[in-house]
Amino acid sequence: AWLWLIALTGLYLNLPKEQFYLIADYTLAAHVFILLFAAWGLEEILADGNWSRWKNALAVVLAIFLAGMGAVRYSLDRQTDYTYTYDYVLNSFKNLPRNALYYCRGDGIVFPSWYFQWVEGKRTDLAVIGVDGLPMDWVRRNLALFHKDLKVPFAQRPLGTESIPSLSRWIVDHNQDRELYFSYNKTEVGILPGFKSVPYGLSLRGFPPDQETLLDGGLADFCWNGMRLRNMKDPQFPFDSRTQETMVKDYAVFRNTLGIFYEDQADDAHAKLNPHSKAEELLGIDRDYQKSYEQFNWAREWDPANSQYDFNTGNALFHVGRAQESLSWYEKAVNLDKGYTIAYFNWAVGALQLQQYQKAGELFERVLELKPDYPEAKRGLDYLTQQGLYHRR
Repeated sequence: AWLWLIALTGLYLNLPKEQFYLIADYTLAAHVFILLFAAWGLEEILADGNWSRWKNALAVVLAIFLAGMGAVRYSLDRQTDYTYTYDYVLNSFKNLPRNALYYCRGDGIVFPSWYFQWVEGKRTDLAVIGVDGLPMDWVRRNLALFHKDLKVPFAQRPLGTESIPSLSRWIVDHNQDRELYFSYNKTEVGILPGFKSVPYGLSLRGFPPDQETLLDGGLADFCWNGMRLRNMKDPQFPFDSRTQETMVKDYAVFRNTLGIFYEDQADDAHAKLNPHSKAEELLGIDRDYQKSYEQFNWAREWDPANSQYDFNTGNALFHVGRAQESLSWYEKAVNLDKGYTIAYFNWAVGALQLQQYQKAGELFERVLELKPDYPEAKRGLDYLTQQGLYHRR
């Protein structure tokens, strides 16, 4: 019944399925009143003369029931070894310089960050900015109180969510002596349009549109070496599905982001090669592709159910000259996601380069089944057919 109530309330509030947990979390206070009214009603029933003799027996039954339920809940929900959020936030703080602007999204990072600052006194220099809460006057007033030298915008009227981009940009523009960092991956979506980012561990450094992005490879490696991963992946300390989705998977997401950065950097350098390019430029490209492979492979091992990491691993192997190995990773990617069009296409291109013409033709056909308007796949299939290298079965 409770699950049905959650589902129906979620539909009423127009919440996506992955946010239904908010109903249970934020209606916790109402549970106290439900218990109080239930106790009042039970007392009224038992006050009747016909029921009064059952009071003691019912009290014993309820006591046993409560003790049993308490034991079950303790075994399932005790937090003694539930260190995942605690360590995640400390890991995300690891590379942040003093007095940085730290833009955060999601209760799982915003409130724990405030807890560390307000309760444990850790990293009180950071301006932790809960982006989604910026329109709330108390959030901005608290920032101003906690950071005396931080310039914070205020308004004479209540603000809505439409003000988030302008408030975010105002804080950045008026606090340029503080480096900008993000706790979330998609920094370009709506909040600070045009800003670029470089991944370091579980956070990203932000750069304004007119500034060149640079990655300190040594710092990036330092952020991942020595991460606090207590009880992580230990079967003795299982975590719930929400922790898996909101915390554990993020490690792979950020590692994958670092791999994409290295891959893009190598792609850009490769596109600029010319007959006068020096040997160190070629070595730098190979080094970046190798670094991208290391990141993708880490993400894949951490979260083997994500087809994107298999696909990216295949791409990296192809770039470092291990084309035959790359094909097996494209195959693994499409086995996890039967509609992964680009994985089929890259598999086809790899098979073509390895002169596996029949296989390449079959894969190009599969791409066109999924996306008939894929011109590169059509050209590849036409070439193989016209050359007599592929015969439809």
